[in-house]
Amino acid sequence: MFRCEKCKKIVPPKEKSFLLVVEKRPKIYHINIVKTIIKRRPGKGRKKKKIYIIKKATGWEIKKEIRVCKECWEKERRSNEVI
Repeated sequence: MFRCEKCKKIVPPKEKSFLLVVEKRPKIYHINIVKTIIKRRPGKGRKKKKIYIIKKATGWEIKKEIRVCKECWEKERRSNEVI
């Protein structure tokens, strides 16, 4: 049993709640990769070389989400559908 945060209605027990994303913000993710390259040299043995790769990826991060009932979730889902 919970209260819908959108319509403020109390939902009966054993009914599923849905999370609805209200706000999101852009996020830059930093990815660090360490790559080890082994070169075999005849007569001299092996040589290890480490390469550090730094990448940046962009995406979205959830800032705020609310718990809603099934009816509110379906209304929001229908309104966001692309025709």
